[in-house]
Amino acid sequence: MTQLDFENRSSAKPNGGTFTAPLLGIYCIVTLIYFSVSAPAVIARWTEADYTLIVTMISFFLWLGGLSLNRLVWIELISPRILLLWNLLLP
Repeated sequence: MTQLDFENRSSAKPNGGTFTAPLLGIYCIVTLIYFSVSAPAVIARWTEADYTLIVTMISFFLWLGGLSLNRLVWIELISPRILLLWNLLLP
């Protein structure tokens, strides 16, 4: 009579599912960078840290980000273990 093929349907992926999450993540990162640059005093109050330390850290990480974008070879030098350690230390 009729033969149904169910294996072909399970391998199909939705078109929009692989693009939405990374785009949302990048948008959130840009928003957090904007808030940290525009209002470091708020971060200092929330974390109860020294304002000068917060401004110094923001400046350093922006400089480091600009430097790494300028020289993309440095990104390849980061091993997976260093990246995992960095993520564990800075939650």
